[in-house]
Amino acid sequence: MNFPNRILNHRIPIFIAIVILFVIAIPGLLRMDIKVDIADYFLEGDNAMEQQERFEQIFGVNEFIGVLFESEDVFSVQSLEKIHEIGERIKENIPYSESIYSITNIDSRELGRNEFVFDSCGKLISGQKEKENTIDKFLHDPSFIDRFFSQNRKEAMIMVPLTFKDNEKPNEFELGKMAYQTIGAIECDSNMTITPVGASVFAHRRKEEMLNDLSMILLFGALIALVLCIIIFRSKQTVIATLSVTLLAPAIVFGTLGWLHISAESAFISVPILLTMGVCIGNAVHIDHFFRLNFGKTGKRRESIEYALKKTWRPILFTVITTISALLSFLFVKVHPIKWVGIVSAASIFIVYILCMLFFPVILSFGKDKELVTGKSKANPFFEHFFDLISGYTLKNKRLLIGIFIAIAIGAFYGNLKVRIDFNSEKMMGTKLQHMKDQIKIKHSGISSNEFMDLTIMGKSGWFKDSLYICRLEALQKGIDSLPLVKRTSSLLQITSKVNRLYHFGNNAHYITPKKQRIIDRLFSLVEVLRPDLLRDWTNEDYSTARIFIEMSDFSSMTIQKNIHKIDTLVLNYFPPETDHFLSGSTYQMALMNQYITRGLIVSIGFALAIISVLMMICFGDVKLGLVAMLPNVFPVIVCGAIIGYGRIPLEFVTMTVAPLILGLAVDDTIHFISSLKTNITNSKDYRTGTDNAYKEVGVAITKTTVILLCTFLVFTISDIRSTVNMGILSCAGIFAAYLADIFVVPLLILWMKPFKT
Repeated sequence: MNFPNRILNHRIPIFIAIVILFVIAIPGLLRMDIKVDIADYFLEGDNAMEQQERFEQIFGVNEFIGVLFESEDVFSVQSLEKIHEIGERIKENIPYSESIYSITNIDSRELGRNEFVFDSCGKLISGQKEKENTIDKFLHDPSFIDRFFSQNRKEAMIMVPLTFKDNEKPNEFELGKMAYQTIGAIECDSNMTITPVGASVFAHRRKEEMLNDLSMILLFGALIALVLCIIIFRSKQTVIATLSVTLLAPAIVFGTLGWLHISAESAFISVPILLTMGVCIGNAVHIDHFFRLNFGKTGKRRESIEYALKKTWRPILFTVITTISALLSFLFVKVHPIKWVGIVSAASIFIVYILCMLFFPVILSFGKDKELVTGKSKANPFFEHFFDLISGYTLKNKRLLIGIFIAIAIGAFYGNLKVRIDFNSEKMMGTKLQHMKDQIKIKHSGISSNEFMDLTIMGKSGWFKDSLYICRLEALQKGIDSLPLVKRTSSLLQITSKVNRLYHFGNNAHYITPKKQRIIDRLFSLVEVLRPDLLRDWTNEDYSTARIFIEMSDFSSMTIQKNIHKIDTLVLNYFPPETDHFLSGSTYQMALMNQYITRGLIVSIGFALAIISVLMMICFGDVKLGLVAMLPNVFPVIVCGAIIGYGRIPLEFVTMTVAPLILGLAVDDTIHFISSLKTNITNSKDYRTGTDNAYKEVGVAITKTTVILLCTFLVFTISDIRSTVNMGILSCAGIFAAYLADIFVVPLLILWMKPFKT
């Protein structure tokens, strides 16, 4: 008894078993978590995460909730009262907040015993003269300008640092949600604007907005899948079978993730789902195509299902293996989300194949045989005539088509040389999501930043209380300030300069770090007595370690990566060789991913090319044929690279997934087409006749699968996230380029090689 027969003989147990599997998967779907945290992008034990842990052990967790406040004059009574209210509301409602930093919450000793005073209801009760004196102190103190308020007095920052005890750090998204709701509930006058700031706030907002975007993409994807099934199949059993597999495959995979407590990656969760839809409908097209061919001749449903499975199981199996191999090449990229999308997409494709071979024929079998009508016309006369024309044109214009193909390939290759790997949050995310609009506002603000790095320098005890190393720290900080994209830096020097100015009765000429050791000792003694907490943010208790906080005006991984190398050089220039130093922070981690992806992308594409080439040789049983079959499938990858290069699209960790993905998908139609060419040429014993027959046999099917994949990936273009839109455009361009190469180039290569016996 053959395999298709066994499936149909046991269709009821197979149906029940798969339904039970689906029912088990549903609770897993409800348990599945979706994550956005930057720390989750790195593998366990990664150097970047170890450096972050080292920093937190010395200086604690550097997290805060903040608000960018805008008004006509931040020192007006209404603005001061609102700033005070915002700070107090955050402190009252957000756990782990112990202090507030703003123009209404400053230690009076820093302003010569001046401060704004508020009553229990938050009303300003300082007299006019006291208020003017305090404002005057602020305006003449350089340590506050462009940090607590802007020079034009239209912006002010409210900062609430968060303090966590050991193993007490809460869920970032819950904390961000709490802070965002607290700040959003504060009412302001029409001339005031408040913008929440902080890593947890933006993490929450990013997650919510990306999930809404994902829901929209999946909804449109599901509608397109439904419409395509109805238009293409026009058969109740085939439509039900296809939609069932399309629903079951992602449900089983993601349900399993939920049961295993494996979180989904927000940036990539749509990829395996939409890929599953496209591949599932594509497989259904090939099975349905051969089912209809036999069903139209015999009218016998069971026999036609067996015929369709015999004709398709092997080509579809090899397309599945090649696609999975291409997806698993993502494992060479040292970034967790890309590994995740590779494994989950590969698992989804495998489940699709199992369901197409088991569940699809079972559903298709629930139907009646049909009576044959004699004298009925051909099923697809239009398409047969169309592919007759394509076949004739291709075979008559060999040199022209090969010339065009080579010319496009050369032009595309040159475009690939223009590709630049660069992460830029604005170019990657776009400007449509509301949290990105707020991040852009903060980026252009004079007093706030979105991107931060910390440089930690570790030396010997007492170094950063010594005038020699204080001077070296100052020279290092000035060097970092001169680097591109660096907005400003802060360190221990801001404390010593501030105290030196206060020591000289507020004289701005003394807002500098003194060079004499005795004066430095005196300043440190004053701070240790009056405000020791100020020092612990910048140096440890034995003064062996110092920290420089680096604020960036924008994020460009290429520029920041160059800055990282320059910072390493600067530290070596100003400090002894035995000095230990390291960088940390989310901006540093994101820039580091540039290195991982650059190396991983090259290895990933190389592995995919190698393994698929070997699989093609095995599939067709011929080394030359396997290599020739790869030529039209490398073409779409080069075309995608040309679009990226000529279009100046930054290659980041979303668009970089296109190359191996397209390589895996493009091979599918090539396998079906070459398999048909081999069968028809061998049977007809003539290359011309066999090629014509192959066009008629699978031309319609691979055209339909191409249209399906194009429609599936076009769904990405409705996204509000620019990198997702880019992925949709590139995927469609690659799929269409692969189709043209298969239709016009593959037959010519076969005719040139003549690998089949005739």
